[in-house]
Amino acid sequence: MPKISVIIPVYNVEKYLRKCVESVEAQTYQDYKIILVDDGSTDESGKLCDALAQKNERITVVHQTNKGQGGARNAAINLCDTEYILFVDSDDYIHPELLERCMGAAQKHNCDIVLFDAVSVDESGKTGALYDLPVSTNKVLTKSEKCILSKNPSPCDKLYKTSLFKDNNIHYPEKVWYEDLRTIPKVLLFADKIVKLESEPLYYYLQRSDSTMHTPNYDRIVKERINAVDDLRDYYKANNLYEEYKDVLDFVVIYHGFLLPCLEMYRRTGNHKKYMDILFNALKDRVQNPLANPYLTLLRKNENIILKLALKQRYFFIGCITSLNRTLKKLKHN
Repeated sequence: MPKISVIIPVYNVEKYLRKCVESVEAQTYQDYKIILVDDGSTDESGKLCDALAQKNERITVVHQTNKGQGGARNAAINLCDTEYILFVDSDDYIHPELLERCMGAAQKHNCDIVLFDAVSVDESGKTGALYDLPVSTNKVLTKSEKCILSKNPSPCDKLYKTSLFKDNNIHYPEKVWYEDLRTIPKVLLFADKIVKLESEPLYYYLQRSDSTMHTPNYDRIVKERINAVDDLRDYYKANNLYEEYKDVLDFVVIYHGFLLPCLEMYRRTGNHKKYMDILFNALKDRVQNPLANPYLTLLRKNENIILKLALKQRYFFIGCITSLNRTLKKLKHN
């Protein structure tokens, strides 16, 4: 039986899927299988999944009606009979040594989760932002370092023991945005041993202009962000862990429920006051003194400045700063 299930949700990605699967097939560690979940694709992605499976017996294909990325991952997790899970989004790809390095650390430390860095790439392959986790490498993380992971709840920069999901009855919510924020911090609760690899980025995150994070549907962004942080807070309360992790959960509200959507909106032109007021009131209802939160040290300098302006509702100045940043970025690329 293979050691790792590589789970790849698939939805209308015929342009990218082959490269993604080939990056898994090229792994130096070969004790794995691939589960492709065609989540009701309306292009040729479903047929491509079947064609890839015909050429590689390691590949299992599931076809289902559209349930969103969370529902696709759930379908694959239900099929998993391997010790570990790796999530790969179908438009991304991975370093050829990712599985080998992760399994080396997992076996050395008997890990529940192995972390690794990721980097963004554009469609020409040019690298951009580094998604690194500011924690110790090559040793088991402390409890405080585990809490730091709340800043980046991506499912794709981690190798997990399958039992974390199955034994604790953790499922992704279906047909929502920010399903990762609603899920990964729950998984982290049950991970006793987490180790981060010390290496170059091993995961390549494709920046697509038509992805969810680039879709300026601010009504839904605001609603889904607030719902996501509330879902997480409710889960901790239901498990009698809210008081123990209150600072972490408050940081999640500040960062994911307020600052990030603020940054998403003000990176584009327009009047965002309506949405910022909704987010600001939601924050006030949930966090008493945001600027006193100990995890604000995780923010970059620019993020700190914008957070302070947003908390004073100085939206005009946020617009000026982000507009200047856009101009400087354009000049840099010209």
